[in-house]
Amino acid sequence: MIIKQVKSENDFRIFFSLFSTIFGEYNLDIKTFNHYFYCNYKKEETISYLALDEYNAPIGIISASIVKSTKSIYIHFIGVINEFRRQKIGYTLLNKILFESYSIYFSGCPYGYLVPGLDKEKYPEGLNFFKKQGFIEIDKAISMQIDLTNFNNKNFLDSSNDYNYYLVPFNDYYLIGVLDLLSKSDHPEWLDLFRNAYYDNNKKNLGIVAILNETVIGYAGFNIIGNDQERFGPIYVSQNHRKKRIGYNLTISVLKKQKELCCKKSYFLWGENNSIAIKMYQKLGFKSFSEMSILKYINE
Repeated sequence: MIIKQVKSENDFRIFFSLFSTIFGEYNLDIKTFNHYFYCNYKKEETISYLALDEYNAPIGIISASIVKSTKSIYIHFIGVINEFRRQKIGYTLLNKILFESYSIYFSGCPYGYLVPGLDKEKYPEGLNFFKKQGFIEIDKAISMQIDLTNFNNKNFLDSSNDYNYYLVPFNDYYLIGVLDLLSKSDHPEWLDLFRNAYYDNNKKNLGIVAILNETVIGYAGFNIIGNDQERFGPIYVSQNHRKKRIGYNLTISVLKKQKELCCKKSYFLWGENNSIAIKMYQKLGFKSFSEMSILKYINE
């Protein structure tokens, strides 16, 4: 078996093709794939490897981001085609990443290795694999969706508004305000996602903004990632204006707009377990359809 770092155009074509085979249910186009794993500015460097059999046929892949500022490694995915599983190929790929980080990027042991999200229902063998390597489950992320077929925003929209803010569809005049708002969130990648969506001339609907005293204090989006009008998020309300049901009403307004555009459902893939936001989504009728384990290995 040969382990080869992905560098050339041909390597990447093979790498992306094998990802699409192993993780086909995600149905990512090449642009979305690149954005997720290579163009998120928070990740300082992404390294990827191919495992090849004795005939140079691809049989396994791994990708991880090296974050030098926190001396950590984010393992995005690791996969092996079915007929080559249980032959320690995944183990070899994982150790290749760990060795590279140890010897090249950090000149010593990194503080921790993180698997940001693993669907243990779809990939129970993946969870067992990481646990055998010493990873522990530190949290969960939840994916949720709501059926918009019978959704009636009048049943939910909070008409009481003593705070004197108002909600309007996003337009070009609110760009600076939304960028400033998202720059203050705990998810700096949202800023990059929104910029990319704004530059895409094919996207006419990017969400709803909350305005108070001519200032953007909240934003809820959809159709930001890929070309999927059913995908909800991101949503963010300024910390100085929370507990006013602004996020609640922003969500309702986005769901209403999605239904007007004939979306059959609204969904998101990442919600923090037991957070206030998750409780709000549940109140609105969102149902969980997937839970992902967040795994970590800490060097003592």
